[in-house]
Amino acid sequence: MLDTYRMLCRRNGIKPALSMERTLLRIGERPFSHKPTLRPGARTVMRLLSGSYRLVLFTAGNPDIQNIKIDRLHLRAIFEKIFIVPMKTPHQLRSLLHAIHARPENVLLVGNSVRSDIVPATAIGVRAILLNSSSWAFDNSVSRPGGITSIGSLIQLPALVSRHWATSRSK
Repeated sequence: MLDTYRMLCRRNGIKPALSMERTLLRIGERPFSHKPTLRPGARTVMRLLSGSYRLVLFTAGNPDIQNIKIDRLHLRAIFEKIFIVPMKTPHQLRSLLHAIHARPENVLLVGNSVRSDIVPATAIGVRAILLNSSSWAFDNSVSRPGGITSIGSLIQLPALVSRHWATSRSK
């Protein structure tokens, strides 16, 4: 980020402002110094579901930052596999399903973004549940596909899974 700022200043004949450089450094360091948190009940729900279902983490972002978050949250032992991609797309999700030898109709994706989670899932026939959240407006600026169940808390997930997805691929 800092390099980009300096390059843009050079291109435009502007002297970089030290205060801006400091701000950009703080922003760039935040993912490495900020302690990530889980949603209430998330660890309990994941442990409960992992006893009967295969759990796979499908996340997007910078692999270094995502791996730091995963390690700080001690999530590796909960998930069978972890996939970090630059952007969640139907193609990326299809590749994940191929890698874990799963068919779309046997998979349930739970996500908090219509754009990044729900749309790619439904585009390839994966069932999806939207976890309502305060994600940024861009993520939810696309139309929500019909027939998508929404939940307000992960604590609601085990009951939904046992009621509606008991016939999905289990261990």
